[in-house]
Amino acid sequence: MRSARCERVDRHAVELDLGRVSFDVIRETVERTAFAALRVRDPVNVERAMRADGRFHGHFVAGHVDGTGRVAEKREEPGQVVFTIEAPPRLTAFMVEKGSITLSGVSLTLTHVEDTRFSVCLIPHTLGVTTLGGMAAGSLINIEVDQLGKFVHRFLTAYVPSDAREETTTGSSLVVDPQQALKLTLEELRRRGTYGT
Repeated sequence: MRSARCERVDRHAVELDLGRVSFDVIRETVERTAFAALRVRDPVNVERAMRADGRFHGHFVAGHVDGTGRVAEKREEPGQVVFTIEAPPRLTAFMVEKGSITLSGVSLTLTHVEDTRFSVCLIPHTLGVTTLGGMAAGSLINIEVDQLGKFVHRFLTAYVPSDAREETTTGSSLVVDPQQALKLTLEELRRRGTYGT
């Protein structure tokens, strides 16, 4: 794969030669991402991992793609371009308006979220230095949902009554009746050993 913009790469690159970077890609990556649709010489976004002692800005991006979506609309507005992406509910369940999302390796802010679609706004700089500028309606796009949201969801699911959950295709459970979910009492928390210990 060739990088859209490659200055330096970390130790996970297999080979670096005159602006060309090589990576190993396993079956899990191909099945879960848009990489299967790539052709020879298609650019991809590559960025070095942040050092643990570096200045943090943005949100945690692990580079572990959760699934794909498809660009439903690309609308130009003064000073920005609005992308609307169609995605499965198992991914949008982890999205919140003004929260973070990673699209094809680019950290962005969600401007609107529905059950099966969401929107982001891109400034000209982002469009110019990433592959997102070349995407059009119908393009397949990699989605990495906010890692912290996934952890919170995983930990809290154990405390949601089973009659307030709905199993998804990934095996994780989502709250479908918030009123029912709020019936968790202090007594139940004590019983589980998570309150007053």
